[in-house]
Amino acid sequence: DIYTSVKVSFKDAILGTKVQAETLTKKIAMTIKPGTQPGTLMRLKGMGLAVGDKNGDLFVKVEIDIPEKITDKQRELLNKWNE
Repeated sequence: DIYTSVKVSFKDAILGTKVQAETLTKKIAMTIKPGTQPGTLMRLKGMGLAVGDKNGDLFVKVEIDIPEKITDKQRELLNKWNE
């Protein structure tokens, strides 16, 4: 098995997106579903290292890139959303 991670924006974690995950030999397209939570571990069967005649799995941890600074407008929108 292989473990890797992908970073997605706060917006993309909420709305969903498509990303590229890297294996040792190639990039794989994968879908991040709307509402994905930080630390979600996604399993891609058969996309890991080959062991004998079988391939292991690829596990992809989703990391959410939360901005350290936001604008006043962004803060206002987030506060309205939380009402």
